Amino acid sequence: MLTFWTTIGGIGLVAVSALGLLLVFHGLLIREMMVEKKLQSQRLRQLEALVKEEVSRSQYMQSQVQNLDQLRATTDEKLGLIRILIELMQKDEKKDP
Repeated sequence: MLTFWTTIGGIGLVAVSALGLLLVFHGLLIREMMVEKKLQSQRLRQLEALVKEEVSRSQYMQSQVQNLDQLRATTDEKLGLIRILIELMQKDEKKDP
């Protein structure tokens, strides 16, 4: 048996077998890389969709804040007018007696 491994044919057989296994493992590695690349692409698309959704949600919230600010300004203006009217009414009541 030892003489078989020491012959050139035996060494060549081992070398060809090693190269074959190397090619098989390399093929498996490439296949796994392609699967991972596909998964990464799907994750990026999902993340992009989430980002777009969050941007639209933020824009909606910003418009709501602007609406509330306008409402607040209008309300403050009306309250100011009401205060002035109350003060005038109080001054009129004091003058009447």
